[in-house]
Amino acid sequence: MDVATVEFRCRYCLRAFAPLTLVPKLTSYNKTEEMQSLLDYSMNECPWYYFDSSYKTLLGGCLIVFGVFGVLLNGWLFATFLHSHLLIFRSHVLVLNLCSASLGRNLIRFPFAASSAIAKRWLYGTASCQLFAFLNQFLGVFQMTALFTLKN
Repeated sequence: MDVATVEFRCRYCLRAFAPLTLVPKLTSYNKTEEMQSLLDYSMNECPWYYFDSSYKTLLGGCLIVFGVFGVLLNGWLFATFLHSHLLIFRSHVLVLNLCSASLGRNLIRFPFAASSAIAKRWLYGTASCQLFAFLNQFLGVFQMTALFTLKN
């Protein structure tokens, strides 16, 4: 009985999973060597599996539209605060802080996520995926801290 090991990659997110051990499938009727996986892959592990390709394209389009509007409005608010005399007040500096966090998060997030959603896979490699996730979380915490400070 031959045993083989095969590396498996998800076709939706290109995530590598543990190698699968394949053994010959022996049936009472047919003793041919058909390879059968001992560990069946569950598609529930991939977060992109549930979305049809048309939904991924729609998601990418919505990310582009909302991202462009977010960058334009946050940029307009940022420029307005810089050119006005309102920066002498503490609350206005905190609003500028929140605006800069939102602007940074929009500039980093929407081009990469939208293009990957339209392409139906992550386009930029594993190192940029880690950097993207770090910057997205860092700026998210920065936004939450600014909101918490504004409330108090």
